[in-house]
Amino acid sequence: PPSGVAIFPFSVQGGEAYADLREGMVSTLARRLDGFDEFRVVDPNRVLAKVGGDGSAFFDPDAVGATAAQLGGDRFVIGSVVQTGGQVELLASLYDLDGAELGAAEQTFRSDEEMPEAIDGFALQLIQALLPDSEQLKAELVTETTPSFATLRLLFQTEAALRDGRHEDAAELAERAIATDSTSGIAWYLRARSYAWLTANAETYFDAVEPFRESLPPRLRTLYDIQKLPVENQEQATREFLIDYPGDVDGIGRLAENLFHENPVRYKSASDALPLFAELLEVDPDNREHLMHILSQLLKDQEFEKVDSLLADFGPETVYGALGRVLEGDMSSGLHPGWVTFMLAVSSRWNALAEYRQRWNTWNDVGGDFLEAAALGVGLD
Repeated sequence: PPSGVAIFPFSVQGGEAYADLREGMVSTLARRLDGFDEFRVVDPNRVLAKVGGDGSAFFDPDAVGATAAQLGGDRFVIGSVVQTGGQVELLASLYDLDGAELGAAEQTFRSDEEMPEAIDGFALQLIQALLPDSEQLKAELVTETTPSFATLRLLFQTEAALRDGRHEDAAELAERAIATDSTSGIAWYLRARSYAWLTANAETYFDAVEPFRESLPPRLRTLYDIQKLPVENQEQATREFLIDYPGDVDGIGRLAENLFHENPVRYKSASDALPLFAELLEVDPDNREHLMHILSQLLKDQEFEKVDSLLADFGPETVYGALGRVLEGDMSSGLHPGWVTFMLAVSSRWNALAEYRQRWNTWNDVGGDFLEAAALGVGLD
């Protein structure tokens, strides 16, 4: 397989005017490096979940090499954004896992208007450092250009909101990015991804991406193409995508959702999705969507010991908060408010649910009402 390059958060020095570049440089450089056969980029979601957005921790190449290896990289980039005397310097170095410097990039800009060109040159220098001499022409043929800083900043903020599970914020930020640059395919794609969490009519939003499909980086373009396939073809296409992009968080999430929702239609078990959701939860332990999927399937399978294990690992507040989203009737997910509670009632004896009822009453009074109604409905009172 191609070698992996891990891009770590940049340190931002001299003020917070460009603080969005701390995490933003990770995603924008990853997009620019995407598509070269000679190397692959470690998924920025994994990098940022592993280390957070604090670039100040990444000055020592010897220490960072171990983290890069854990993430599946064999080379890594650390860099900084330095504001001094009316100008901003972008600085970065490429290292191998032993901490030996393999190349460097450096660009300067004095205004927001100059920044896109500086990022273009900066990315080109890194690509040239990664490619062998015989392939340097490929670097010159990079066609993507950086949008205005206003658009770029909104894209960074949209991606951060998606990582945090703030889907309404992400949708609003994506709309604002489109308002500043209606030709940004990435903005249209992020908009569709955001609304996919908020509405049952997600296809309308993905349809709007089609005019900009060719402008998407290869990774996003492939994910978009999978989204447009008939649902019965999406599982295999996603598995093939994960061969090209091993460990990709969005790809794993797409496959997990497909197995969870479509396996019952195929007369297979939705439990096949549990290892994938567990992997996603390791990457992002705060993601209640992944936890909710795991819990609901464990309850359906009557795996109460595993539910208790999750309680021990994550704490009652987190676990019942995740289930509480279903109890409250999160209609954006298309789930009936009493689904999980009814499932509990029909899969176990009522007296076995007393502890769950008590905990849910503590979290939300609605929980007990649904539990009691479900139990009475199946004669388990």
